[in-house]
Amino acid sequence: MKEADKLTTKTLLRWKADYDTAGPIYERAGTAYKNAQNYLGAKNAFKKAAECLKQADLSFLAAKNYESAAMMAKEMSQTDESVSLIEESAKHFRLTGNPDKAAEVLIKAARWIESSDVEKALSLAKTSLEVYEIDDKEQFSGNAYKYATGLCIRNKRIDDALQMYNKQAAIHSKLNHDSDVFKAYLSIMIIHLSRDDYAAAEKAFQDFVGTHGFTNSQEGRGAMELMDAYEKRDNEGLKKCVNKQIFTFLDNDVAKLAKKLTASGAPSSSSKEDDQGLA
Repeated sequence: MKEADKLTTKTLLRWKADYDTAGPIYERAGTAYKNAQNYLGAKNAFKKAAECLKQADLSFLAAKNYESAAMMAKEMSQTDESVSLIEESAKHFRLTGNPDKAAEVLIKAARWIESSDVEKALSLAKTSLEVYEIDDKEQFSGNAYKYATGLCIRNKRIDDALQMYNKQAAIHSKLNHDSDVFKAYLSIMIIHLSRDDYAAAEKAFQDFVGTHGFTNSQEGRGAMELMDAYEKRDNEGLKKCVNKQIFTFLDNDVAKLAKKLTASGAPSSSSKEDDQGLA
């Protein structure tokens, strides 16, 4: 640390700070502190390394050191600073043409704080998805979407989850990934049904059957069986349906929703005669 401090201090003989040399030296100090489990020393050293490397226009190395500093802040439960450092890391990864890495660290930060600050975690996840979209890297966004949709479902942010699955379907359609498109469709229907919105699920299903290949796919057949069980208020049939393998291939949080579905209530689109009959 002393060696690096000297290199960044201007003197009569050194009119300009030597950031190029000092940055890696601070980084070595950070690693030494980390190995000694001195997380405060490590955080400060990595932050200094990042600042030097930023001044030296070495943004990728600066990003990595901001990320390392964030991890040290996390070890000390300094949540706000850890997130701030990760956001700085993401910014510099993007500057070097690494949007996928930027999006990845944002999801990492979201995972750190989701149990303590859901709103901020969701904001970080959405920013991650925007990075993939803006930088035309959506083909690599699968894991980020999986985390983000799961976060929404676990925290009852159903409208956000539906919006994300619709977006995923559009992305997979553009990439000609039919199976993933159909998984998104089936997930959307399950999410609608999970909040007892049969009418929305039925409307979605009618929209999806117009997509070439859906009705003959495993997902399409599963969707038809799902709707049939609801029409007949057949809980036994519904249970058999959601236990089929195709439902286990869905994202974990959606598969859990499917297991909890019940078809006892009257579909919201049922006729007045049916309602009177039930009465």
